[in-house]
Amino acid sequence: MIENEDYQLIPSETDLWHVKILTGDFSETTIQYSVLKLHENRINFNFKVVFSPYDDEDLAENEALQGVAGIILYDILENIYQKDENAQSGTDDNSEHSDE
Repeated sequence: MIENEDYQLIPSETDLWHVKILTGDFSETTIQYSVLKLHENRINFNFKVVFSPYDDEDLAENEALQGVAGIILYDILENIYQKDENAQSGTDDNSEHSDE
């Protein structure tokens, strides 16, 4: 999943961000992560469906949506890690380096 192509982070009225899914089976569905817990080598998370064009009342229990939410969460965390690594090393993904 790629931020701003497959999903979009959207500020909410609280400290928790919304995530709008832009592609795939759950396109236009907006979720909000609420609990993240690190347990051994796994991350456990909870989320709720904020909006969906689909009429499934138990959409948050849908295993396919749970899988998509997990993949998006992994990408978000990976992006945060990369930004932190770049900040610590003084590099920027968008910068070009030359030997001039």
